[in-house]
Amino acid sequence: MSKVEDQAAVWFMRMRDAEPDDPERGRFEAWVLADPAHADAYALQVALWDRFDSAADIDALAEVLERRRDAARQGRRRFIKRAAVALLVAGGGGLLYRDWRSRPLWQSALATGIGETSRQTLPDGSTLVLGADTAIRAAFSRGGRTVRLDRGAAIFEVARDAGRPFVVDGGPVRITVLGTRFAVDRFAGKTRVSVDHGRVRLATGSFWNRQTLVLEDGQVAEIDALPEGTAPPRRIDRPATDAFAFEQGTIVFDGASLGEIAETLSRYRAKPVRVGAGADTVPPFTAVAHLANLEGFLASLTKIYPVALTEEPGRTVLSVHR
Repeated sequence: MSKVEDQAAVWFMRMRDAEPDDPERGRFEAWVLADPAHADAYALQVALWDRFDSAADIDALAEVLERRRDAARQGRRRFIKRAAVALLVAGGGGLLYRDWRSRPLWQSALATGIGETSRQTLPDGSTLVLGADTAIRAAFSRGGRTVRLDRGAAIFEVARDAGRPFVVDGGPVRITVLGTRFAVDRFAGKTRVSVDHGRVRLATGSFWNRQTLVLEDGQVAEIDALPEGTAPPRRIDRPATDAFAFEQGTIVFDGASLGEIAETLSRYRAKPVRVGAGADTVPPFTAVAHLANLEGFLASLTKIYPVALTEEPGRTVLSVHR
């Protein structure tokens, strides 16, 4: 490696998980802008570590490199973007190696129906338990293991493999497994991650505005999916064991909104549950529902809260009393 490549590698390791306000970021940007060779060397590090996940990441690099360049702004931006893309497609042996490492060796789409759960053993020895009405897509390569949770809830018990990180795409959050058993529950407006044992790293945001949080034994976090983007992960105070209860035939609601209750119950009923106007005025609810008696649980809600059940074609509506 040349001296510049050495420096780029050091900066990459320093900045890969740095917070947006990290005091080192100013020095790093000054180093990048000091010489085009610095930008090229750093971009190569990013490409080799597979941190350019999308065109948005390329744009982010281009914007940083041009931030303090006043002259010929538009022309310079086009040049930088072309240079960044060129690095990705002209990496020679390094790119070929990266392609070989990332080429899928195994892919699968798994799903459960309403009221159905399923246990699967993955090719690496990891086990996966899908909750009701859940869909995932999985792909394993020589360099990594990726699972996308499109909807529903799943429990993961991940086999250790230091050379192949296990990453779960949970919508607004990417979860990197550091050796653990954990659960991911994806709702319409948020994703919840609960760790039984081990450690996972949650990451949200773009390449230059990444926000991370590490969860360990018994910890839980939620990530809101906002219209304008993704909120940072936040640790919440609730038992992690609640997320695994469906394996024993129960659902645990801990400070759940009426909307969360309806969305969860809909995974187990042929007739989905919906909420009417004013649902956000109902206080949070804590209870245990038995999967064998969900109708009794629904009926009990009307005795505890000012809500009524109305049967409509194709759905059950929880409406708030006026």
